[in-house]
Amino acid sequence: MNSLRLAVGLAALALAGCQLPTPPPAALSFTPATACSERFQSAGATDLTPDAPTASIRRYFVVDTVAPCLVEAGQDLPYALFKLPTTGNPASANAGAIMAANRVFAAKIVTLDANLNEVRRFEHDVFLRRGSSLTHLFRPTDDEAYIAIMASPELVGGRYSMITGDLDSVTRTGQWERLFKDDEAYRNGLSSPYSYEGEVFVQVYFAEPETED
Repeated sequence: MNSLRLAVGLAALALAGCQLPTPPPAALSFTPATACSERFQSAGATDLTPDAPTASIRRYFVVDTVAPCLVEAGQDLPYALFKLPTTGNPASANAGAIMAANRVFAAKIVTLDANLNEVRRFEHDVFLRRGSSLTHLFRPTDDEAYIAIMASPELVGGRYSMITGDLDSVTRTGQWERLFKDDEAYRNGLSSPYSYEGEVFVQVYFAEPETED
């Protein structure tokens, strides 16, 4: 029903000659609305426990200047905190950022135990593009209770690109050479600038419950 309403709404906008709002540009700096803490805080964590048995659950969070933030290595870094399910049998978690046309949250993942102590950390080099998102898929361990998606300041100012290497040094011929070298809009469509702000999510997949023979 929601998809139908969205489709009807988009069609109505097109017929009316309206344009959809332009997504915010990449935020190249971060000034928190309130002072950042020295430790992760569980208040306001997004709960991933489903209301009823399900195959998976996904929750979103928009990281911006009012998001919680942590002081790390002298820098204020925004983050989104997700609480892992306390029921069911979580088999894997897919965590990361939504790729918008002109920004993608510069994400790294920190897993935490029930006392908010760090357990594991996944840097940006293990993230993969999956559809319209940039994520890392992993299996939570028994001692992990939270997933924090946190800003990686070293990424901000750069771009995530589907193409690796120097495009101008790649040998192509005819139409493709012109397309890659000269069409800036096309090249930008294959990449997104990293940002201190953006939409992130965690999706947890549940294993089939064990049954007795």
